[in-house]
Amino acid sequence: ERDLARLLTGSAVTGEQGLGRLLYSILFPNPEAERVVLTHLFGEGDAASAPAAIRHGVTVRIWTSEPELLGLPWRLCCWKANLLADHGWTFAVTHEPARSLPVRLSTLSRVLVVAPMVQSLTPLNTNAHIDDLRQKLSAGLPAQGKDEWFRVVHDRGGLETALRAMPFDILYYYGHGSIESGQVQLVLGEGNHPKARLTPSDLLRLFGPTPPKLVLLNACFGGAAGWQSAGHLLSPVVPVVVCSLTTAYTHYAGALAIRFLCGVLLERRDPVELLHERDPSDPAQTQQDFQWATHAVFARYTSWEPTPIHVQRHDPRNPLRIDRVHARAQGDKTIPSNLGIEK
Repeated sequence: ERDLARLLTGSAVTGEQGLGRLLYSILFPNPEAERVVLTHLFGEGDAASAPAAIRHGVTVRIWTSEPELLGLPWRLCCWKANLLADHGWTFAVTHEPARSLPVRLSTLSRVLVVAPMVQSLTPLNTNAHIDDLRQKLSAGLPAQGKDEWFRVVHDRGGLETALRAMPFDILYYYGHGSIESGQVQLVLGEGNHPKARLTPSDLLRLFGPTPPKLVLLNACFGGAAGWQSAGHLLSPVVPVVVCSLTTAYTHYAGALAIRFLCGVLLERRDPVELLHERDPSDPAQTQQDFQWATHAVFARYTSWEPTPIHVQRHDPRNPLRIDRVHARAQGDKTIPSNLGIEK
């Protein structure tokens, strides 16, 4: 733990003493373990040495309840100064593996954005960030940015009302977070009033029997605190939970959320794979820093199955031609809820 604390204060990720090497040594504590596992996975290698870890991508699910392992930035894991995530490896912590848990995402998804406006805390440029996210979603799928599919609340009351009204596919929190008395606290309002704080356990109770498919908590320390972390507490019922392990560095946090949510909703990407990709447009995402990679992912699903988006533009030669996506959105409004049809 002392090594990890030191390495998360500005030291290089790569190198023989870097954080990436430390994480790799946790996975493979000795050369023999490395050789046996990689030889089995890749179907190549010999009795003398392990094959190169970067030869093939590997989907790693870390099945653990150990608090020391829950809060590690696994996506920074390196083999000989090479980020494994750059070579197709993905890492997700799981509370308990599921034998079969497919996650199906319909063409349009109900997104609930929780964006507190706490005046006494550092401004996060919240309105501009949420507007940017809505505009980018609307540009790719116009109905997805409409209020019916993209709902924004700012306090505990709004959150409770929204979750009572209907289930949501995705919950996105953008705001301040902290560790208080050993618990993760999302800050929803001023002062110490009970309604001003929200713990992951509180959120779990509010979800009731219909939790979202994906939760993204863009707040400081959402994934910290071991057994009290949002990832550990929510992941038994939420198939994908993404949260920050340390301070959520504003420069990266907002951009990550927009790229991530647009990737999941518009590009129909697998969320775990997407989170492990560096943003090619951001030159600051180098192996000499860690601030861009402090989000961890907790996942239980066995397959991610989004409905493809069939975008059909209007033909100017045929003005009566139907826009399939718009028609899908309108159709969803008219399906009676008591028919048991999954949207």
